[in-house]
Amino acid sequence: VGGLFAMNKAGRGDEALGRLQGVIVELASSPQAFGLEEAINSYTKAYLEEHSPEELKEHYYQFPVPARARAAQALLRIAIIGVFESVQEKANKEEDEAKLRSARAMIQVLFQDLKNDFKPAELSNYILVNLGDFLREKTAAPREALAYYEEITTRKDKSYIFPALFGIADVYGRSDAPADNGKAIEQLKRIVADADNKKDRERALYRIVTVSAKMRDWKAVETYAKEYLNTEGFREYSPFTSILLAESFDNQKMYEDALSAYTSAWAAYTGYIQVSAKAARRIMEITWQRDEPAVGRGKSDRQTAYEFGWKYIESTKHIRAGRQIKPDEIKLWDAVAELVEDYESNAKVTDMETVKKQEEEARRR
Repeated sequence: VGGLFAMNKAGRGDEALGRLQGVIVELASSPQAFGLEEAINSYTKAYLEEHSPEELKEHYYQFPVPARARAAQALLRIAIIGVFESVQEKANKEEDEAKLRSARAMIQVLFQDLKNDFKPAELSNYILVNLGDFLREKTAAPREALAYYEEITTRKDKSYIFPALFGIADVYGRSDAPADNGKAIEQLKRIVADADNKKDRERALYRIVTVSAKMRDWKAVETYAKEYLNTEGFREYSPFTSILLAESFDNQKMYEDALSAYTSAWAAYTGYIQVSAKAARRIMEITWQRDEPAVGRGKSDRQTAYEFGWKYIESTKHIRAGRQIKPDEIKLWDAVAELVEDYESNAKVTDMETVKKQEEEARRR
């Protein structure tokens, strides 16, 4: 693999491919096929520099791996599907209907061949998970992965059982059917209860939170979000879990708890616009709707809501102007900015320019 680029530059591309083909054939004899997927991916990329996807398909169907090397043959088929998925994606972007139809038809044929030629029972757990993950993550037919994941759950050999359970849960979790979502949570709970790997448990617990939110089971979201945030060492999904906890209170009409949770999320993740803009907007809206009058030297809720939003916009303008911000984050930030303008136009609100002048006069006195 390391020599491919140099040998191509030296005009010895065919020789380089020949050598790598030999490596793939040798690796194919391994029951677990470790390293085989990487070698095939490298070979695919190099082969496509001089050949078409259709030529690659024919080449891989005739690839000289032993007939008993089912893992290698399956990975070669996966590589072909991946190439035509890329062709489909490119045709979709270019709005080339003819190429799009052709790519879709080819992918359907390839999937059918894969199901006909490779029965789950004859593949190792490692290949089953790889095949399932590819179908779930990189194709438009994620449910095709279920048969490969479920095969692992029936075996005495429990290697890769937790990746398989997560794959099953992810497929069912994407569904719009409540029954499927319930199946997803059932699998995820098994991972949380039994997995030895902390990252597996963390990912599964967070997924329970997101699937519960999709089901609008806000009490479950509250319960599992709290469990996630209170578990030592769980940090990777904390920003999103924090905002989902706030949304669970919000949807249960527990507005004071929601206000507290949104404030915590905003304060902890101000620079994370996907979280802080959502939190800032709801802090403004809940405070505005509460509409308590000013007491003593304090400010009214509506004035507080306006000033909070104005300060949020001022403190995050540099992020909004940055190159790294994503379109969905821009949309969330702009929604807060529009709400600030809306509140500023209300007769009960004093605009920030006047507020600053009043504060300056008060300091002088």
